[in-house]
Amino acid sequence: MTIRVRTAVLCILASISCVLTSCGEPDQKVGDFLVQEKTVGPVLRDGWMMMNEIASPDGKHFACVDVSENARMRVVLDGQVQREFDAILSMTYSSDGSHLAYVGKEANGHTVMLDGRVVGTIDGFANKQQMGRDLSLTVSPDGSRLALLAFQKGKVVVVEGDKPGPQFDRISKVKFSPDGKRLAYIGSRDGKWFVIVDGNEKEAEDRVGDFILSKDGKHVAYSVIVQNGWDSLTIDGVTQQKFGDIVSGSLRFSPDGSRIGYISAAGSEFRCIVDGQPVSNKSSAGLSDIEFSNHGEHVAYFSLSKPVRQGSDGKAVFEPGSASVVIDGTVIAEFDELRVGSFSFSNDGQHTAWAARRGTEWRVYVDQKAQSPFAAIGEGGIYFNSEGTRVAYSAQGEDKKWRVVVDGVQGEPFDEVNGKSIVFSAEAKHISYIADRDGKSSVVVDGKVGAGYDQLMGNGPRFADDGSLEYLAFRGTPMAKASMVRVKYRPAKQ
Repeated sequence: MTIRVRTAVLCILASISCVLTSCGEPDQKVGDFLVQEKTVGPVLRDGWMMMNEIASPDGKHFACVDVSENARMRVVLDGQVQREFDAILSMTYSSDGSHLAYVGKEANGHTVMLDGRVVGTIDGFANKQQMGRDLSLTVSPDGSRLALLAFQKGKVVVVEGDKPGPQFDRISKVKFSPDGKRLAYIGSRDGKWFVIVDGNEKEAEDRVGDFILSKDGKHVAYSVIVQNGWDSLTIDGVTQQKFGDIVSGSLRFSPDGSRIGYISAAGSEFRCIVDGQPVSNKSSAGLSDIEFSNHGEHVAYFSLSKPVRQGSDGKAVFEPGSASVVIDGTVIAEFDELRVGSFSFSNDGQHTAWAARRGTEWRVYVDQKAQSPFAAIGEGGIYFNSEGTRVAYSAQGEDKKWRVVVDGVQGEPFDEVNGKSIVFSAEAKHISYIADRDGKSSVVVDGKVGAGYDQLMGNGPRFADDGSLEYLAFRGTPMAKASMVRVKYRPAKQ
C-alpha cells in the first residue's frame, strides 16, 4: 500500500473559517452585550440534495453532504462549498468543534480532507460498512493529528501521517488522549486481543472491555473480560487485584489522572473500587457512576440499599429511603430516589450538589442544603461556576413549564430547556442556555431571551475568553430549505 501525506500541511493546521455571504444587521444592545446576526446562506443549493449533516459540539459550525443529480458528493461547511468526490466517508469534528475531517472517495483512491485542505491520500480505507464500527477517522482534540483505518494486504491498520501501525484482523476504540499527545486503540489478531498505545502493542489476557486514557495522557487503563472468572483491570501495564466483574462504562480516572475507580459487581452486590481498594466495606444493591473532584481528593457516588423493582406501569419503583449519597465512603444523606448524573463537585472540590426526591418532590441540594421543590429536575446536571460561588440547573414546575434556577432564583418559564446548554462565563457574571417556546428555540443570556429560530445546533454556545458568545441558527423547515445565520454576542464597552 502506498500512503502519501502532505506533512507540511499537517504541521500548519488552520481553524475552520466562516464565509459570510451577506452583510449583517446592525448591532443590537441586549443587556451587557452587542448582538449581531449575519446571514451565512442557504443550507442547500439548487440542483443538489442533502444526504446527511452534522453540527460541531459547540454549535458554531454546520457541515452537510450534498449529492448532485449525477450522484457526485461534496461537503458544505458553514455555507462554504468544498470539492466534489464520488463519495464522502466518515465526516467528523475534533472534540472542540474547531476542525472538520472527512475522506473523499474517487476512482483512483481516497483523499483525506481537514478544514477544507487535502492532507493525504491512501490506497484503501476501512469505512464503517466494511468494518462494522462507528468511526473510521479520528481527529485529536486540537486538530493537529489524524488517525484513520486503511487496508494493507487484507488486514487493517491505523495510519497517522505516513506511518501505518501494526496489522490486525479488526481494530476498534481508536482514540487520542484529551491532550492529543497519545494515540491508543484495541486490535484483534488470530483470536487474540491487543492494546496498542503510541504504536506499541501489548497482548491482553482476553477480550478488552472499558478502555480509557487519563486527561493528561500519562496513564492508560483497560478492563479485560475474562471467561469463567472475574474481570481484570490493567493500569499502565500492571494488573490490579480482582474484586468482581467491572461494570461496563464505569471505569474512570480523576480529572488530574492521580486516581482511578470503577464499579465492581459480584453476583447481586456492587462496590466502588478506587485505587485498587473498596471505598466502603459495605456492598450495595446498585451504584451510580463514580465522580471525582478535580484533584482527586474526594470521590462520590449514589448507592442503593434495596434493588429497584418494576411497577405495573413498567416504570422503575424505588423503595423509600433506599437511595444514599456517599462521599469518601461515608453516607451523607438518604432519599427515596436520586437523579443519576446530577452529582457535581465545584472546581476546588469544596462544594457539592445533587438532585434527589422525597415523596413527590424533587429538590437540588447544595452543600447538603435543600433548595425549592419541583416536579422534576432536568437532565444535563447541576453546574457550578469556576469559583464555586454560583450554581445553576433546569427544573420543571407543577405548571409543566421548565425554567433555569440560578442561585436559588427561578427564571422565566419555557416549554423546554436544554439542561446541557447551561454555562457560566469565566468571571461568573453571565450565564446562558437554550430554551424553546412556541416551537422556536432561543439562546437566553442573563435572563434575556434572544431571537427565536427553527433550530439551534449542538448543546449551546460557550463563552469565549473575551466574554463573547457565537453560534449558528437556522430559519425555515425542513432543514434542506432552511437558511443559516451566525449570531454573535460581544460584550458592550462599559
